[in-house]
Amino acid sequence: MALALTGARTLLVDADYQANSTAAFDITPDPSHTLSAWLPRYGSSPLIHPHERISTLGILPAFITMADDEWEAIEAHVDPLSLAVQLRTTYAMDYDWMIIDCPPALASFWARVALLAAHRILIPITPGPFPLIGFRQLFNRIDYIRHHALNPPLRVLGVVANVVDVRTMFGRDVRALLTSITSETMIFRTEIPVAASLVNAQGRGRRILDDDPQNRVAYTFVTLLEEVLDRWDKPNDLMPGTN
Repeated sequence: MALALTGARTLLVDADYQANSTAAFDITPDPSHTLSAWLPRYGSSPLIHPHERISTLGILPAFITMADDEWEAIEAHVDPLSLAVQLRTTYAMDYDWMIIDCPPALASFWARVALLAAHRILIPITPGPFPLIGFRQLFNRIDYIRHHALNPPLRVLGVVANVVDVRTMFGRDVRALLTSITSETMIFRTEIPVAASLVNAQGRGRRILDDDPQNRVAYTFVTLLEEVLDRWDKPNDLMPGTN
């Protein structure tokens, strides 16, 4: 949303059937007009929902039925690369930026579509022992995709600490925790904190940049965007644990 507010034509693609990004914008989509629309069983096209106030923002929503659709896609041997190419090319002329909300499960069909369509990856990590387990697996998957020429431009922008609670040990030591698994240069300076204002805005079906743009947490999203834009043309090729 911060990107769209700069005037850049931005498309948010929700590729996660949990549909949290979709719910954040209070959208209830037709299941046949999500990314699943390109699967043989639907044979239609996704439907972009324009933001009600920000003319530069469009949302391609997700729905829980995408969980069943991905099983059918796998059984029908649908090539995720073909959907990734279709996603990239269909909206290339209409938008300056495409942000894909990727499912957390790397084995997911939709995660593969997202990784094959993307040029850059921003990895949010919630401080704690369990979210870190799949970190190296993600890098291994990225390395496989690049070196098998499935998506050569794919690069990692970096890692951002999300939902940081300084009241906990993991929250206080989040930077030390992240440097134990990856290089210092891979870690974004901006950290997204736990905040009641963020939860309250979400509870009202609003975004923090709508609800209280002067809020401290809202400002962290602006500074994160600045870091993303600064890193865009100089992504990090380092693997976890390298310096």
